[in-house]
Amino acid sequence: MVSIQASAQLQESPLAYAIASEILPRRWRPGAQAILSAASAAGALFTLLVGAKIAGSSLDGWRTFYYILGGLDIVAALVFIFAYNAPPLPLQASLSTRQKFARLDWIGYAFFVPGLVLLLMGLIWSKNPYPWTDSHVLAPFIVGLVLLILFALYEWKCKKDDVIHHDLFNPSVFFSVSVYYVFEMSVIYDENSYIAAVRFAVAFLISVPGAVCVAFYVSRSRKLKTPSVIGFVFFTVFLILMATARVSDGTAMWGYSVFIGLGIGSVLTTLVTAIQLSAPPKLIAVSSGLTLAIRSFGGAVGLAIYTSIFDAQLSSELPQKIASATIPLGLSQTSVGLLIKALAQNDQAALMKIPGITSAIIDAAVSALKQAYLVSFRYIWIAAAAFSLLAIIVLSKKAQGQGQGQGEVAKLIRLDTVNAHAAVQHKEEVPCRAETWNTVNRES
Repeated sequence: MVSIQASAQLQESPLAYAIASEILPRRWRPGAQAILSAASAAGALFTLLVGAKIAGSSLDGWRTFYYILGGLDIVAALVFIFAYNAPPLPLQASLSTRQKFARLDWIGYAFFVPGLVLLLMGLIWSKNPYPWTDSHVLAPFIVGLVLLILFALYEWKCKKDDVIHHDLFNPSVFFSVSVYYVFEMSVIYDENSYIAAVRFAVAFLISVPGAVCVAFYVSRSRKLKTPSVIGFVFFTVFLILMATARVSDGTAMWGYSVFIGLGIGSVLTTLVTAIQLSAPPKLIAVSSGLTLAIRSFGGAVGLAIYTSIFDAQLSSELPQKIASATIPLGLSQTSVGLLIKALAQNDQAALMKIPGITSAIIDAAVSALKQAYLVSFRYIWIAAAAFSLLAIIVLSKKAQGQGQGQGEVAKLIRLDTVNAHAAVQHKEEVPCRAETWNTVNRES
């Protein structure tokens, strides 16, 4: 069920950005991205606050929340059916359904989908529970990597206009950071999982005014590089703070969420806009959808990598720290494994049956468990910070040109404004999908 819901959301997100980019002129796109970011933040707030409350209320809470999500999806589908009736582009109108299916990149799909699944299986199974040398890890990892390499070579050398259109790379940079914020909050700082969700909700709440301010700045200054760099600086600050956090920093974590919220509001607004301005007019919708799709792909791969790092670190830190904290208090070496298992499952009955257990040993074990998790999470934040710093370096040194340079962005928006004034005088429209739309209206 979770997989179905996640798949639906990953399909809906690129479509929303693609539709907005296709029907709006350039000068309105920063504002449009801010509105979409605000809508995404509202959905995230609803999921975190309402979903966590309903899911934690009873054993059937998840089922109830999925019913609610299903109803919202039906409403969204009806809105699109009745409110979005864009006329087809000339190429769409000239092809039959069979011809459209024939033009899909089936060979690329055959390489990409199983390659990604196998690669993720290998990463997730590493140290959980198999070692890297085990065939359960090596076989899917190597086969998946080979398939993805073949996919890249095929798209590069054999295909020019399918899954990844070559005209989109003139140039573009995509980054993805996957975080374990709520997981760490619930394990180390909050016994109540709902409070952990509220902590993360602060980030999405802050992202709304952040996106609005960035959209206003971009519209007025016509500069994208500066707010993009600042957004990744916010990401980096957040990741450094998380990597250096202590168990006693629970209150400070509320403030840390502000940085990640400002980063989300800045980066998502500017980078999607930059991609749209750098793409050829006929590929604006494709570039917008592909940007979000690659973000989802990066998130999936990043999550698998971070999970592998976390599991490997925790498997060594947890036994070592709990043994060091409890054996000096009188717990036998043979009981350490039982204690770790009982704590991991939060099984109070099994905990009290451990030979030689005392309240002092339990307190020491809980403190050691939190330290082990804190150290394991730290490596995730360090790895993510490295990607964020790389993004700052690339964006800071990126040469101006092809629509992503600051002067080129200003020129494109000015040109769009001039075209818009001309369109008003001649009663015509400029944007690609809107041009077709207005042509249909004039003919009718």
